[in-house]
Amino acid sequence: MYIKKIKLNLQKKYMYILPIIGIIGVDFKHTDLLMHLNAAKLENEIKLVISSPGGFVSEARMIRNTLKKSGKILYSTNSGDVASAAVGIFLTPQKQNRTFNPSKGVFLIHLPYIDPKNFSEGEALTSEALEYISKELRVEEKELANIYSEETGCDIEIIKAYMSENKVMEEDHIAGLGFAQIEKSEFKAVALYNFNNNNNMGQQEVVEKLNVFERLLKRFLKNLVMQDVTGVELDFGEIKDPAEIKVGVLVLISGSPAKDGEYVMAGGEIIVISGGNGFITEIKPAEEKEVNALKKENDTLKTEITTLKKEIKDSATSFSKLNSSFLELKNQFTKDINFSNNLDSSENNVHKVRKSFKQTLKK
Repeated sequence: MYIKKIKLNLQKKYMYILPIIGIIGVDFKHTDLLMHLNAAKLENEIKLVISSPGGFVSEARMIRNTLKKSGKILYSTNSGDVASAAVGIFLTPQKQNRTFNPSKGVFLIHLPYIDPKNFSEGEALTSEALEYISKELRVEEKELANIYSEETGCDIEIIKAYMSENKVMEEDHIAGLGFAQIEKSEFKAVALYNFNNNNNMGQQEVVEKLNVFERLLKRFLKNLVMQDVTGVELDFGEIKDPAEIKVGVLVLISGSPAKDGEYVMAGGEIIVISGGNGFITEIKPAEEKEVNALKKENDTLKTEITTLKKEIKDSATSFSKLNSSFLELKNQFTKDINFSNNLDSSENNVHKVRKSFKQTLKK
């Protein structure tokens, strides 16, 4: 039996993680996809992990068509924003294989447009040119709307309405319209168990399950994971302290070696990765102006903390005054009541207490 298990594990297939990060057609091109597909030729499943503001529609269409023809079982999720041209790529897998985490980024569809930077300064736009551009945009708009409608099952007119709004989509709209299932980063610890009841799970079994949970939690906390300014999560492996990050350290993104490029961290430092293997080749210190900006922000926070402390102190003083007023009011009702342990239970004393209380109410 043990030998059979080993054979099953050796035959197990692993999912290939394919990060799609940056502007489509600039930071991630169709040729990048081909490189990944070659690396994943022995895998049956590919998971697209997307963080992109969009990009060139034509490049996104090529990427989408190639993925559909790959014959792989596809999944998609996000590590950042999924917007504009990136949405079509995100929708390539079947509906049940798509998840979106709103805590990591935004989801946005909109009408296609022409970037004014594509025209030379002073270039004349004739009516014929404008008519041609308008016609091409309508074609792109119709094609995108059809893709969104087909992949979500939502009515095309509703899709067009959302594209016209050009607004970030809410969680219930993303799920309700069929774009993706919502995935939330929640961690809830529940410690409610009565060992004295007749539950089928015994105390020993509960302890064993808690031990497994503890081991998984320690494993999760072992790796240092940091986000750059765009929300990309960089996994530094066995490193636990950011001070240990240096040249030669391997960086992973969604389980795969980080793509070559520069990753700007929250403190302004720039981590440079090159060579195509995910290793850090250079760490550029934060620019002086960024450091000064951080110092200024720190001074502002200190001022806000000082103000907050004063408000808390003032609130405590007000509460003390309110408590004193309450005690004075309470004393008016109880000044004639004797609560000593030697209280005589005679009728006269009982009468005195009741009488005193009634008189106070009349005042």
